Amino acid sequence: MNTLSKDAILALSSVCFSTKTNTILDDVTCTARSGAILAIMGPSGAGKTTLLNVISGRQKLTSGEITLSGVQFGKQLRRRLGFVLQSDVLFSNLTLWETLYFTAMIRLPESVSKEDKLQRLEEIIDALDIQKCRNTVIGDNFVRGLSGGEKKRASIASELLTDPDILLLDEPTSGLDSTIALSLINQLKGVASCYNKTVIVTIHQPSSQIYHLFDALLLLSHGQVAYFGEAHEKPLEFMEKLGNLCNPLYNPADFLLAVLKLEKTKLDELVQMNKTEQLIQPCKGKDNAAFIDENERNADVKVKAGDLYVLPTKQSTNTTITLDAVDLDNAQNTQAKWPTNVWTQFRMLSWRNYKQSKSRIFEYHDLIYFAVTAAVCGVLFFQIPKDADVFRDRMGFIFFFITFWTYQPVFQAILTFPTERCIILKERAGGAYRLSAYYFAKTVSELPLTLVVPSLFYTFVFWMSGLGNVRQFFMTWPIFMLSVFRAQGLGMLIGAFFTNMSVAMLVGNIVIIISMLFSGFITQKIPWWMDWARYISQIQYPLSAITIITLQGLEPISCQYPSVSLYPTCLYDINATVTSSDILKEAGIVLPLHCYISMLACLLVILRVLVYIVLRVRR
Repeated sequence: MNTLSKDAILALSSVCFSTKTNTILDDVTCTARSGAILAIMGPSGAGKTTLLNVISGRQKLTSGEITLSGVQFGKQLRRRLGFVLQSDVLFSNLTLWETLYFTAMIRLPESVSKEDKLQRLEEIIDALDIQKCRNTVIGDNFVRGLSGGEKKRASIASELLTDPDILLLDEPTSGLDSTIALSLINQLKGVASCYNKTVIVTIHQPSSQIYHLFDALLLLSHGQVAYFGEAHEKPLEFMEKLGNLCNPLYNPADFLLAVLKLEKTKLDELVQMNKTEQLIQPCKGKDNAAFIDENERNADVKVKAGDLYVLPTKQSTNTTITLDAVDLDNAQNTQAKWPTNVWTQFRMLSWRNYKQSKSRIFEYHDLIYFAVTAAVCGVLFFQIPKDADVFRDRMGFIFFFITFWTYQPVFQAILTFPTERCIILKERAGGAYRLSAYYFAKTVSELPLTLVVPSLFYTFVFWMSGLGNVRQFFMTWPIFMLSVFRAQGLGMLIGAFFTNMSVAMLVGNIVIIISMLFSGFITQKIPWWMDWARYISQIQYPLSAITIITLQGLEPISCQYPSVSLYPTCLYDINATVTSSDILKEAGIVLPLHCYISMLACLLVILRVLVYIVLRVRR
């Protein structure tokens, strides 16, 4: 299943990247060839991560050109590229094995059998020495899980599973001890040489052992190329020409980084000398590639398509895998847009989202919180009479649980959706699946989970408060759940639109408070010029609909009772009676029941569609 990539040269020509205020990359020219590791070194802020983002297409270059063997390195070719971010972006509630299983099932082609995918998964786990933590959850700040080094190897394993032709790694050794870091770079070296892959790593301060594993070296200083060429001895010879001598006992990497922190004038001399001496050599073809002769490759592992190769893993020495060559020259025309079909994407995304959301929705402390709140409400509003003088209490109780289950889904979605959004953007950038498949999978997979806790809460408080009979319960429960799903959609929309968490929380509070103020319960004396605003209140529709249903069957009340004597009907005829319609009209609920329900359903659909549009536009 590991493919032997064709010889290719990834070339960057005069690449520049600027923001409104700063120039991050300035005239960067270099090449990376298949079968070798290109290391990008430089102090913090030199532009290393930005360079990888530009290569991967996550940031658009300001000027310059990127080609792969002379072909424009566009979106289709980038689908054969793997990118390991500096920060490990993983779903926290999945185990390491589940994370890799999802990647294997959704990012490896349909033509590969499930058995082969699982075999490859196990080989990657063994090779990266993460067997002991395969059933450990990824974890986050609140859930104890993998260590930093284990998370990094999990991220690398996810990309290696996809068998990319080009692998970009941003600080892959961060958080690893020297032994594991060396083992990891050795593994990457094996991937590059055995399968003819192009590997590009940014690395801050490698050990001397790691440094000597690199084939080519790119030194960046303030976004400019201070050196590009062969690693090992030539960088030191280059620095000597400007009087920078390396002590033989020093780590060459430490020496080079120290030179890159000299004053600006000396760094400018390095940049200029790198250009004038023309150390950047053009690619001369397969038989005379830049920096390392073709004969220096591991000839004994160079195999043809269809041959068998013994994958070098830590624990296995006899596993054979059939190789199939990938023609990069025709990749733009022949490669399928998606590795798997839409049904596989939907099924696996639903499976993963269910696993991730289950622990979040059924979090132990939240369940206690909901149970205590329901118990207090049940006691406080126990068996409310169906009298006009306590109508405001009944409506206030309905207002409370509608508002309570507006706040909860909104802020839960705001807090969790931005985290998921980072993962989705990363996976989508690699061409893993359709946005529509992700969105429909998220909506469907969370449906049964979202139903459980609100339904139990509503069932308890409905019967404790005596809001109605069995028929009224089954009429109001769907309306209540529509309101919960509507609130969840609102939270997802805010979380998708605002990437700043503080701003998102502020907007969520503003929207809910405005909905409360214009819901018709807090105040009914709305100025005439603001009367239209009640129709933008999302709380008004479920509040009015449930209130109408729970008042059905209310016996007419004679105007002789003091509690209804001030109703307009009683002002003209003391012998008249006050009906449920009069009470609802006095409370400002004047539209038919079907209007409130249909508007609530429309809000639900509109919010969900807007979430998809925002995700599509703000990708």
